[in-house]
Amino acid sequence: FGELGLDAALLEGEGRDVVELPNGCICCSLRGDVTTRLRSVLDEMKPDRVLIEPSGVADVASLVSVLEAPELKPFVRETRLWTVIDSAAFLADYARLHEYFEVQARLAPLFVVNKTDLVTPEALDAVIATLAQLNPDAEILPARHGRIAGMSHAKPVLVKAHEPHDHHDHDHHGHDHSHGPDALGFENMSLPLDEPVSIGVLRLRLDRIAAGEFGGIERLKGLVESDGGWLKFDIAGGRVGITAHGARDGEAARVMIIGTDLKRKALIDAFTCPNESPRLVAIA
Repeated sequence: FGELGLDAALLEGEGRDVVELPNGCICCSLRGDVTTRLRSVLDEMKPDRVLIEPSGVADVASLVSVLEAPELKPFVRETRLWTVIDSAAFLADYARLHEYFEVQARLAPLFVVNKTDLVTPEALDAVIATLAQLNPDAEILPARHGRIAGMSHAKPVLVKAHEPHDHHDHDHHGHDHSHGPDALGFENMSLPLDEPVSIGVLRLRLDRIAAGEFGGIERLKGLVESDGGWLKFDIAGGRVGITAHGARDGEAARVMIIGTDLKRKALIDAFTCPNESPRLVAIA
């Protein structure tokens, strides 16, 4: 969901072959692309398993329906669906997007409740109680940094059969519908970053963005030159992260932003004049 991809650059640096799919609806404009790529992987690599990690705003029900397409169904022996929950952001996200969470929860036989180190025991209890209410049959596993507590790996879980939603029964030729990120009211913008930026100024800018000065930021991630090296930076769940990045030759500095009511001109100014000191305002 965005014009400039970033994940491919991060994964290619670890020896993987990566193909980026264009932005679009997975059950409509992207259905053929997904099917073609999966068939290519099956034919050329003959894997035992294929792991698909959709974005946080993906329509998972539509993705499952793609796996049931006639071209792929003969190759699919079983489908396992795991849903990862950001426990630190869940309560605020659920308040705004509860219908989206409810649809996802009905499909999930297993929840991995991640980032448990960032919430109080009382908040974690509320997250787990909410998930149990949404899907009483689902298994719930607390985790930190993606590692499930007390387990080297979770036991396999088979997705329960579910009746297709009306969402999948429509005619894919000439229909009119709205779903996915656009239906949730999200916007996206991408920017090339032409100038290096100091890590101090970058942190100040990201803190202001995370605080909501530039609109409601749901997700931000980027790469930029800084202090003689490269940085990978992001905002997720309202938290800022900055780490070193091992850039490849020809790496392009860029940032991708997803949110609501984005103040586009202000964001462009913030990233295209990154070394200007932020203006300080004294409040008596």
